[in-house]
Amino acid sequence: MHKILPVFASVWLSAFSPLAAAQACDYPKSPPVPNGETVTEPDMREAQKNVRAFIAAAEAYLACLKKMEEDATQPMSDRQAAINVARYNAMVDEMHRVSDEYNVAVRMFKARQ
Repeated sequence: MHKILPVFASVWLSAFSPLAAAQACDYPKSPPVPNGETVTEPDMREAQKNVRAFIAAAEAYLACLKKMEEDATQPMSDRQAAINVARYNAMVDEMHRVSDEYNVAVRMFKARQ
């Protein structure tokens, strides 16, 4: 029993660390962007809905990371802070990539009209 208690305590404490909280933030999956040269109008409208939903989910993810950092009961280690910054930056980069790809597809689609 005495050997189980320290193991349980370390697992329990690690579950509430800032790093574990960052893992609780749901990293949204980016939607596929259609080819603007071949996409139909209904599919383009669906892609627009999917991109908007992704951007909203990505903004929620970024807010979750910020809140996790603000609500931490103890300061993050340098390693934890670097991981948090990397996750934040990766999401911002993914948001830009998806938005840019979608905008290119829209321009190509409109050029066909």
